[in-house]
Amino acid sequence: LGQRPKMDPDTLRTDIERESRRYEEWKDKLLKAPEPRASPVSEPSGTMARYLYRLRGMVLRWTSKISRFALVPPASPPVGASAARDGGVGVEAAPRVMRVNQMDAETLDEDLYRLLWSRMERLGRHLGREVLDQWSPELRAVLRTIIFWNTTWKNRPTPGMELQNIRLIGTGRWVRGAGSAAYRMLTLQQRKGLGLLLILVPWLVERVKGFMSDWQWYAFGRRSLRGIAYTTVDRMEQLWEAVSVVHFLLFLSGGSYRSMVERLLRIRVAYVNPRAHRALSFEFMNQYLVWRTVSRV
Repeated sequence: LGQRPKMDPDTLRTDIERESRRYEEWKDKLLKAPEPRASPVSEPSGTMARYLYRLRGMVLRWTSKISRFALVPPASPPVGASAARDGGVGVEAAPRVMRVNQMDAETLDEDLYRLLWSRMERLGRHLGREVLDQWSPELRAVLRTIIFWNTTWKNRPTPGMELQNIRLIGTGRWVRGAGSAAYRMLTLQQRKGLGLLLILVPWLVERVKGFMSDWQWYAFGRRSLRGIAYTTVDRMEQLWEAVSVVHFLLFLSGGSYRSMVERLLRIRVAYVNPRAHRALSFEFMNQYLVWRTVSRV
């Protein structure tokens, strides 16, 4: 079998910009269309036409905003002269990572975390149930820190990502990967941001909520400072959950960012080797056998 023909990133980017200009011109032409006036004979039909016109303009504006925010594909890696400015790494345009690979990798990482946490709970029972319940937020944070330090902090893929043949890419320097693929490493600021938002902030929120619940801040009235603080924390948590649901729908539509944290830090997912398949057949029986073997080690 012959090799897959290389895609020209500059041509791909030019086509995307041309289609984007066409869409903007089409949208401006529709928005500048004369607004229909209500007829004196049939007032309901004219009013309905104005409503439909305004609704059409609102849909076009929001569609444009969403497409700019989430659905526009990223710029392809530079080749030729552009590659020389980035360290001389000549690469071909990397394909977009499938959503199922990204979600499977996240599921595998969570399963691994639960497996390690269950083992840590068994060891912690010798210290007493009360001590384990009291220090469980810190122990979970330490476990996540160990996993984060040995994978993401050292610019390595997590176990779930490695099984799915993907890795995190950032805005750092170019590094050549497997085959002709190349990727940008995570910068120090991006790794610090991931550690802060994925480990420190969840631990802090869990501790604050536990403190408020132990001292029954929810029992105070809404006019008191404690009641206002408890209501504010609860509303912020509900708002974050709602934003996460909307972001998940955007991820299913565009597939660019897996979570809000990765979107805020501009961290994407790319294949380690675009020509290879994922290393794990994600069937139920195979998954069960893999985790059963790992648990016995």
